[in-house]
Amino acid sequence: SMQMAQVAAAVANGGDLMRPHITDRIVDNDGRTIERIGPKRQARVISESSAATVRDMMVAEIGRAHV
Repeated sequence: SMQMAQVAAAVANGGDLMRPHITDRIVDNDGRTIERIGPKRQARVISESSAATVRDMMVAEIGRAHV
C-alpha cells in the first residue's frame, strides 16, 4: 500500500517523510515545462538515529532471507 511505501521511504530518508507526487513537471500544450515538482519534506516522523537502526535491521533481515 501507499502508506507502507511511505514508511519504508521515511526510514530510507533518515526519518523524513516526503510529500508524494506522481510527476516531476507540468507542461503546457506545446510540451514546454512550465513548472518543476521537486521533493518536499512533509514531516520528520522518526529520529535520524532510530531510522538508521530500523534501516540496519531491515537490511539484515533481507540478507537472512537470501541465504
